[in-house]
Amino acid sequence: MDIPNVPKENWFSNEEYQRRLSAVRREMSKRDLGGLVLFSPANIFYLTGHHSIDSWEFRAVLITPDRDPLLLLYSFERGRFLASSWLSEARFHLPGADPVLSLIQLIADVGLSSGGVGIELNTPFLNETSIQLWTENLPAVHRVAADGLIEHIRLCKSPEELKCIRRAAEFTRVGMQAAVRTIREGVMDHEIAAAAAHAMLMAGSDLFVMMPTVAVGYRSGLSHSEHGHVEVNREDPVFIELSGCWHHYCAPLMLTTTLGTPSAEWKELLDVSHRTADVILSVARPGVPASDVARAAWEAMRRIEDRIQFHYNFGYSLGISFPPHWLEDSHFHIKTSNPEILEAGMVFHSPLTMRLLGRCAAGTSRTFEITNQGSQVLTGGGERDAFL
Repeated sequence: MDIPNVPKENWFSNEEYQRRLSAVRREMSKRDLGGLVLFSPANIFYLTGHHSIDSWEFRAVLITPDRDPLLLLYSFERGRFLASSWLSEARFHLPGADPVLSLIQLIADVGLSSGGVGIELNTPFLNETSIQLWTENLPAVHRVAADGLIEHIRLCKSPEELKCIRRAAEFTRVGMQAAVRTIREGVMDHEIAAAAAHAMLMAGSDLFVMMPTVAVGYRSGLSHSEHGHVEVNREDPVFIELSGCWHHYCAPLMLTTTLGTPSAEWKELLDVSHRTADVILSVARPGVPASDVARAAWEAMRRIEDRIQFHYNFGYSLGISFPPHWLEDSHFHIKTSNPEILEAGMVFHSPLTMRLLGRCAAGTSRTFEITNQGSQVLTGGGERDAFL
C-alpha cells in the first residue's frame, strides 16, 4: 500500500512528548519494569499523540526504556495515526486477526521475554482468554499491574497543557453566555442547549466530550438530568452545565438562574454555593492536603446540608478527556477521604450546585488551576446572584 504524505497535526511539541516519556521511564525504573503496556485512549494520546473518535477497537502502546513508543492499532486507523501521532511508524492488526496475539508478538519482538512488564489491567480489551494467551506465549514475563501510573504523572499539567485548558475555557464562556441569552418564557430547554453548542462550535471548539446539559424546573433538582423538551415558565429554575474543548482538554462550568424574582430559599442555596467556592479557592494551594480543602468547604455549606442533595466531591481533576465524561482518569478528588497533597499545575472542576430533590437547583462551579501563589480561576465566579 502506498502511504500518502499526510500533514501532521502537531498539537504538542516534540519536547513536550519527550518530557512526558522521561517522567514515565523514571517511574518504570523505580518499579523495575522492562516494559509498560497501556490501553487507555487518554494515556496513548498523552504519550504518542494518537487520537480518534474510535474508542472501541483494540489499541495498545508499549513503552520501553530506550526506544520510541511502539503503537499497535487496528489497520483501519492508519489514517488517523498518520495525521495525529508524532511517531513515524506503528504496527497494525488486521480485520479478523486476534489483536492480543499481535501485542504478544510485539512484546517478544523487542526482547521482553522475561522480567517485569507493567500492564493496565482495568481495560475492556483484556479478558480471561487474553490473559491465558499471555501466559502461554510469554511464560517468563511477570505481569505487574500498572493502572494509575500514567494518570498520576498526568496530574500536574505542563504549560502546553494549561494553554489548552485556558483555550477550552474561552469556548465555555462563549457557550454559557449564549445559553443565558436564550432563556425566556416559552423557550424549550433543548433550544438553550442548541444555542450553547452552536456558539461554542462557531467559536472554534473541538468535538464536545459531553454535550451541554440543560435542566428546567423540577428536573434541575434531579442530578444528571439532560434536556427533556421542557418549556421554560416564569419562576422556573434553569440549570446549565457545559464545556468547550480544545485538543481533548476541557474547562467546565455550571450556572443556575431563574426567570423573575427568585425565592429567598433559592437565593440562599446560591449564596452558599458561591461562599463554598470562595472557601475552596482560598484554601487550595500547593502543599495543602485535598482533605483539608474538602473539610473547609464542607463547613461552609453545613448550614443547609440537611435540606439538600449533594455529592461531597468538592473538586475532581481535569486533564485529557474522552467521551463519555471530562473527569480525568486519575480519580484525584477533593474529598475528606483523600490525604494527597495539592501541587502546582493541578487543575480541578468544583461542581457546587445545591439541589432540593425534585424541586430545584441553585449553584455554581469553578474550574481552577493550582499555582505557586494559590488558586487561579479559569471558569466561573462572574455570574454571582444571576437571575433574569
